[in-house]
Amino acid sequence: MLQPLSSALFFFSLFSSIATIPLKKPPTPLQPRQYSWDWSEDTVQTQTTQTGSTGGGWPGWSSISTLFAFGASYTTEADGPNFVTYLTTLYNSSTITTHNFAFSGAKVDQTATATNSQGKSSTNDLVHQISGPFSKFANPPTTSWGAGNGTAWTPSSTLFLSFFGINDVYTNDAYESPAFNSTTLDAVFSSYETSLSALYDAGARNFLVINLPPLDLSPQFNGAISGGDGDATKTEAVRTAIEAFNGRVPDLLDQLRGAHADASWQWYDLHELFERTIEDQGQAEMADIGKPALTNVRDRSPPGSSGGNEGAEGYFWLNEIHPTRVVHQVLAKEIAGELGGVEWGER
Repeated sequence: MLQPLSSALFFFSLFSSIATIPLKKPPTPLQPRQYSWDWSEDTVQTQTTQTGSTGGGWPGWSSISTLFAFGASYTTEADGPNFVTYLTTLYNSSTITTHNFAFSGAKVDQTATATNSQGKSSTNDLVHQISGPFSKFANPPTTSWGAGNGTAWTPSSTLFLSFFGINDVYTNDAYESPAFNSTTLDAVFSSYETSLSALYDAGARNFLVINLPPLDLSPQFNGAISGGDGDATKTEAVRTAIEAFNGRVPDLLDQLRGAHADASWQWYDLHELFERTIEDQGQAEMADIGKPALTNVRDRSPPGSSGGNEGAEGYFWLNEIHPTRVVHQVLAKEIAGELGGVEWGER
């Protein structure tokens, strides 16, 4: 069962949120594992799994004191805390200061895919998250820098988390383009490599990249909502596009590992966790794991607020493509475990 935290201190700004939480109990390193849900008891069944290799120099989760997060809505939104918040405040193995630059609707590179019909500007993508809000933190590698102005961090004790691709695939139905799985992804991953290399040049030495979830199993594509994209052609197209994107993630990190062997390059298989849990409904005590919690699936309001529904903790999906805070919590616990953090059953 989870134990409550005694204190928390949060500072928020437009592009950066910082959270510092003291750790109560030293962790015990884990072997890589995966989780599926027992919703009635808030416990997890475990299985070992293969995860991405680290390259050189991973110091261990307990050595991390700073976390920089880059991404889109999965990284910055939920109907409550999301996985970044849980990593910082509940499944931390040390006191962690987190700077979250994620922005809803963000892509790897706005110029590589179709124009965002939601009106998101190019200043939201990874390219501009690095050149914009992160820029005040970037300096040539030294032991530590920025002391006194709130930007201090040390390369060896800092983790750079990157979670992109959903909007590159999904926005304006980009996945339906015949060129998406070849020419478009060539451009996306070329930019992805350039951006992660830019972070390396700025001093980053520990990287974690998260691949894409199976959107084809989400309410937007599984037929659970009216007005979705649940016809067989679109569902297969998005499944194929996500498979193509995810297939390039290990190759991307292999290339970066070859160029920067002194850094730790890791990737987390979110797709496998979601796919196995959704398809093995016997592990989750839910009436229908494919239905969204919110009646109005376009609404981002937390349950209980205007437009929201109570009881989202009983659902996997919050709306058409986003998971609930319960899923975010389990995701955070698994990531921490695979990074060598919390002992299962501690929190």
